[in-house]
Amino acid sequence: MINTGTQQSTSDQSKPGPVTVNPLSPRQRWLAALDCRPADHIPFWPKLDAAYPLAQDEPFRSMALPALHDWIGSDRVQSLGNALRVEFETGFGRQQRVEDDARRKIAVYQTPAGNLESQWEWDGLSCSWHPMKFPVKNLDDILRLRDWYASQRWEIDQRALTEITNQINQGGEATAYAANLEQSALTYWVEWLAGIENAQYLLADYPQQVSELFEAIHHQLKARFRLTLDHQPADFIWLTEDTSTTMISVTQYQTLNAGHIDEYARMCRNAGARLVLHMCGKIKRLLPDLAKMPTRGFEAFTAPPLGDTTLLDGRLACPDKCLIGGTHAMLWLEPADAIISQLRRWLDQLPHHRGIVLTSAGVMPPRCKPQTIREVCEWLKTYPARM
Repeated sequence: MINTGTQQSTSDQSKPGPVTVNPLSPRQRWLAALDCRPADHIPFWPKLDAAYPLAQDEPFRSMALPALHDWIGSDRVQSLGNALRVEFETGFGRQQRVEDDARRKIAVYQTPAGNLESQWEWDGLSCSWHPMKFPVKNLDDILRLRDWYASQRWEIDQRALTEITNQINQGGEATAYAANLEQSALTYWVEWLAGIENAQYLLADYPQQVSELFEAIHHQLKARFRLTLDHQPADFIWLTEDTSTTMISVTQYQTLNAGHIDEYARMCRNAGARLVLHMCGKIKRLLPDLAKMPTRGFEAFTAPPLGDTTLLDGRLACPDKCLIGGTHAMLWLEPADAIISQLRRWLDQLPHHRGIVLTSAGVMPPRCKPQTIREVCEWLKTYPARM
């Protein structure tokens, strides 16, 4: 069951008085920020991925990411994935294989009307898979994939749930825990099912059929939410939305996406749980819509010039949301004193510092050395936050 904790609104924008908070663990600090409660200092999470240590000198090159976070002193998050498994109706299924010495991954969506195929290639520098072939190319593919999603039946994977529970027990208070349920229909369509360009053509040509596909995806994602809310012991649910108005329009978000997200957020709120949206693109024009949703926070909140939304923009538009991010990748290529000066300017602008988690927004650039990150982390612990 999702850890509900204590939630509190920050709709009161009056100047905060002096607050004394006892030292918190990284997990407690995260929960305080997600609930917009006072913390002992602003949490800091440099987003280090698998590629980061490979670009560093020893001893950091050989460090596991948790050890590297501990050396920096950061407040980290551990993604637990999910403890779910899917069954298909007769004639439907999914097969996946890796070829070319683990450099190519192929997924086959099996349907009675014909199969669809996705392909990804491995990029060693970023340690990530990149889509090379999308499963949807035409109307027939839309209809097949709609039926494929409608054939799914989700249930708890007890073995995976036990593993997740053990992870939390072993990790203790050193990290916050997120149950990742991947992505809602519109962004998944654009990024992984049709591709940015073809997604727009197909939306224009076959709006009804694409809408039916979205509803099938929405239905199965709601089932996954219900199971996760009932069973998984995480601190919050994380949707990797990747939302950006460079990929979709504001109108498309309002008509095709916001309703789905709002429904998930209400499910979480009714269960006393937290929903956080990973929104790593340009979202400033979406802030009025995002403010209405009962989500707890927005992650990868990216400042200009890479993004278009400052922490002050977010706080004024969404006074009761946790803002996770606040910087951009180019800033982290500067010396530590320049990074600190800019962070001080941004933080000084805010009416208060409840509901803020400072991060690298996107993943930390490998050219930013651990020593630089640690220096910034140590400074942030001394910054006179107004809670």
